[in-house]
Order: sequence, then structure tokens, then C-alpha cells
Amino acid sequence: NIPIGTYCYLHSTMGIERVLFAIASLHLVVDASTGNPFENKKFYINPKNAKEFEGSIDTATGIAKFNLQKMQTVPSAYWIDTKAKIRGSTTSTVEGILKDASS
Repeated sequence: NIPIGTYCYLHSTMGIERVLFAIASLHLVVDASTGNPFENKKFYINPKNAKEFEGSIDTATGIAKFNLQKMQTVPSAYWIDTKAKIRGSTTSTVEGILKDASS
């Protein structure tokens, strides 16, 4: 937390945009100094996404096969570009992914 006197001084000398930037910057420095919040956390790997690699892995050889096998176990983001991807029970929907991840 930034003391109110600091905020008032910054506001009167810098303008509100710079004050907000300064506060955000200070906050980021404080958060960064506490370490990586994702370190030692378990991340969800969507089984549908992992399964999509199998066909390529089956036909690949050497370093390509090794890399595909590694990629198969990397967590990935789920792109929500339509409303249809929100509700449902499969791992092709947000609800299904959340249910699977919590089990």
C-alpha cells in the first residue's frame, strides 16, 4: 500500500495518468519480488488437446517425435470464440474443462 500522502504529492505534481502508472509499476515490483506465483503449481492438460497429438506422434520419428511427445504434456489455453464453447459437459467446452479439471 502506498501512503496517502505519497499519492497526494504524486497527483499534484504528475497528473492522474502518471500517478496510476506509478502505482501500477510499484505494485508490479512488489509482486515480482515475492517470487513466481506459478512455481510448483499443477496445471491442467486438456485430454482432448493431448489426444490430437497422437496421430502425428505415431508417424513421427527422431527429434520430431520427441518434441511432439513433450508438446502433448504442455498445458494450453482454451480459446473461447463462440458462446457454444461455454456450456456443455465435454472437454470441448469451458464447463466441461472446469468439471474435468476439478475431478
